[in-house]
Amino acid sequence: MAKMCGWRCAWTSVTVLMGLTGAWAPETFISLEQSTWQISRSQPSVLEILPHRPSPSKCKPRHRTHPPDHTEESHQEYSRPASRIDHSVPHRRGVMAPGRGAVRLLTTAICIGLYSHCLAVPQELTDVEKVAALSKLQSQSSDGVIQLTKEVFDRYIVGPARPFTLYVLADALHMRNQGNMKLGQVAREYGLVASTLRKATPGKVFLTRAEFTSEKELFGKLGIVSLPHLALIPPSLPVGAAQAVGLTKDHAMPLNDYPWSAETIAGWVMETAGLPAVEINRPSLLKSRFAPVFMLLFMASAAVLGYRLYHAPFLRHTWIYMAGSLVIYWFSVSGGMYIIIRGMPFVQFDQRTRSSNLFLPGQGQLGAEGYIMGTQYLLFGLAVAAGTHLLPRVRDSAARRRLGYALIAGGALLMRSIMGTHHWKTGMTTHWY
Repeated sequence: MAKMCGWRCAWTSVTVLMGLTGAWAPETFISLEQSTWQISRSQPSVLEILPHRPSPSKCKPRHRTHPPDHTEESHQEYSRPASRIDHSVPHRRGVMAPGRGAVRLLTTAICIGLYSHCLAVPQELTDVEKVAALSKLQSQSSDGVIQLTKEVFDRYIVGPARPFTLYVLADALHMRNQGNMKLGQVAREYGLVASTLRKATPGKVFLTRAEFTSEKELFGKLGIVSLPHLALIPPSLPVGAAQAVGLTKDHAMPLNDYPWSAETIAGWVMETAGLPAVEINRPSLLKSRFAPVFMLLFMASAAVLGYRLYHAPFLRHTWIYMAGSLVIYWFSVSGGMYIIIRGMPFVQFDQRTRSSNLFLPGQGQLGAEGYIMGTQYLLFGLAVAAGTHLLPRVRDSAARRRLGYALIAGGALLMRSIMGTHHWKTGMTTHWY
């Protein structure tokens, strides 16, 4: 359609130009050898066309012939009507009248301007051209995700309908490492889905990403007010150039299973697009052709290392096992597995007070809180163990007394801190029996 409109504009402009410049009207031209332009003395403002008097010899230079004295006969000869032309000699193409030349020059300039404007106006692309352009952008991306900008949106998405289904992931580079949002992890999983669908469903589904910092206007047009957000633009949904896109809650991916994995995103995408499910191709070392060789090398190295450690002299010392048991105890009472599985942040930044919080009220806990409480549990247990096993071995009674008082005071302070934190988080008071 765009090419056809361009050819029509070109043909129309060429036709008008040929008609206006006299290419089809040779009778509008007058030969330079047959007429000359002179100004009558009686009417200096009137342009007249006078028959040219040929020179006896064409080799000699022509001299300007001055009009004779202003007599009655000369006045009649040089004051002929401007429209009187000698038609006895056949006309040939030459110089046209100055009045018509100025008009035609102006008309030519106007036609050229209209033709340039016709070519400059962007024409609406067809569905095939839109799919081809988006497929090219998809192939140029490393992970198959198209960077959605306002220009791309207005060029390929705006319209009453589309032959493809579009998905938009809202992203913000400055918030990828904040708390539980995990935008960076979701972006990587989204890229795995895009790379898989690029080969499985070419031209049917396009996955795009919109960045908040550079595309704030596009966020407002799509109605994205919070993150994370993954939106669907169906093929039949009309999208206007100046109006907001009419997306509803049904066009957004649910947040039940957030952070979304690649399999979760692919399942929702294929279900909403009406396409069969696909298997996500995750890059893995086990899928490599050299995986059996790596497995054999790993097993051989592990066997040699285990044999050498078993016969190493330092493994005969009991303090190594004591330290290992204390580390395991500290990791257990700190809730290390809970922090790793839940992905709890180490600290929480408060926007109102502009400070970092180490403790959270309620049932949840941060990473720093768990490790601090685990350290208090470990120190209290070491104080009790020292009072029952180390203190009786001190022979000096005064030193034994001072050490006992120090262990009791330290244990009491640790117990008070642990009980106070428990009461602050749960509201429950510890009863002594």
